[in-house]
Amino acid sequence: MTGTLTHPRLNVLGPIELVNARGMAPNRAPKQCLEYCGWLLHHPGQTSTAMTRSLLVAEGTRRSNLSRLRLWLGNDEAGMPYLPDAYSGRIKLHPDVTSDWEYLNMLMVGGVQKADKHAMIHSLDLVRGAPLADSAPGQWHWAEQWRFEMIKAIRDIGVTLANAAIDEMNLDLARWAATTALIAAPEDDKLMTVRLRTEHLAGNHLEVNRLAMHVTRMARTIGHDLPNEMIELIHTVLL
Repeated sequence: MTGTLTHPRLNVLGPIELVNARGMAPNRAPKQCLEYCGWLLHHPGQTSTAMTRSLLVAEGTRRSNLSRLRLWLGNDEAGMPYLPDAYSGRIKLHPDVTSDWEYLNMLMVGGVQKADKHAMIHSLDLVRGAPLADSAPGQWHWAEQWRFEMIKAIRDIGVTLANAAIDEMNLDLARWAATTALIAAPEDDKLMTVRLRTEHLAGNHLEVNRLAMHVTRMARTIGHDLPNEMIELIHTVLL
């Protein structure tokens, strides 16, 4: 997927996990430690006060969980901790601690419209589920905008790659791109439109009928008006 990892990475494009950490996962509050790691990646160089307020925890809890995270992350080859002590009053992870979201952004630097096919495929390979899929109730409340940004990025990559694949009549790639992105953005109109186009071009009439029934039923259920593009496409593919 991304080659050999040599430093800790927090994966958030699906169930949350910390990979390649040098220490042992704590027995107590591991999910809170994952959230702290995510917060530090998203808010580098913030103060302990800002962290306490944002996470809505007591100062003692914050200190305890940071200590657990520090032990879990461990040290690099030079013996430098991946979570240094904040002697300056600013808390910052080692620069080599990253996330799959950061890697996706690196692949998409300049925007999805400028990305090549291989970069988009590589980006979608990172998607293991909905972003922050297994975040515990009451946690990650600060990350809703971040979650939305991840979902939108994955949706845009899926739509762009699938449309490019359709233009090349690579229907297997188009199907994979849209289906993978739908894992992160279920029921998205643009992705469902691409899925319908793909199956129509492939001559999969049963799947076309199933998808058309699904999107129209879902629209009625949630009281959502289908976009004109979707309506026109459904009329076309069902003829």
